[in-house]
Amino acid sequence: MTVTAQRTMAIDTLYNMRDERRALATIECGLRDEWGAFGPKDNSEMNRMVDGAGNRVYVGREVLDRQLGSPLIVLQTGVADVKGEPHRLTEKHPTYCHITSGETWTGFGEMKGDTALLLQITTLDEDARNNGIGSVFRGGVLSVLDDSIRWALTTTPVPRDFYDKLVSSAVPLEELEHGVLAFPPAVRFHYNGGGRIAGISGNYKLPYAGREQLGCGRQSNTAVAFLRYSRAPDGKWTGIDTGARQMNIVGREMTVVRY
Repeated sequence: MTVTAQRTMAIDTLYNMRDERRALATIECGLRDEWGAFGPKDNSEMNRMVDGAGNRVYVGREVLDRQLGSPLIVLQTGVADVKGEPHRLTEKHPTYCHITSGETWTGFGEMKGDTALLLQITTLDEDARNNGIGSVFRGGVLSVLDDSIRWALTTTPVPRDFYDKLVSSAVPLEELEHGVLAFPPAVRFHYNGGGRIAGISGNYKLPYAGREQLGCGRQSNTAVAFLRYSRAPDGKWTGIDTGARQMNIVGREMTVVRY
């Protein structure tokens, strides 16, 4: 049996990488390929994201000999004062495009609240995807969030038939774990990491007017499931053991995880 050696990944931000043009180009292409209209259409939009939301876009980077390497995975986040409740989020931001201001990413620097919004997670390295990098990275990002963040909500795209099944089901959302094997892969990904379905929306992720021509990338679903992560009274995220630690890398103290 072949045993794959664990690798080290540092958690950086897009803003910290603002001068690394090659890495930014890799991220730009990865976001566009995965999300289509919800990714940057060109270098100008990528720069806008860096400037407007760069401190809330987390990037997992390979660490070799205490040097930062290529970007492996990206998690775009926001913040809202919604107490972890999807209905409060949809009242405040009726669609995904309201969160991102039509992909202009304006206002992200002023975002405040008690709930992190896990908007889009994108794996850039296929080998890393097969090593379970997503779960480790998500947990690592949660571990670096400010203590004032008590909940996190995902905006996870789901197939229309799954959404219709939930709408027509008489089973309360909190009891759905009994059918976890029937969940779409993206929902199982968050469920297995401690997230629980807290709400759904049928057309939450519709492209902003004028961006439809950019296509849908690999993610075409417009319905979303909101999965909620919660902190326990001791401040730890329920169901998540990140194994995160600090490491000095090129003169910076950074959070690192193993995968």
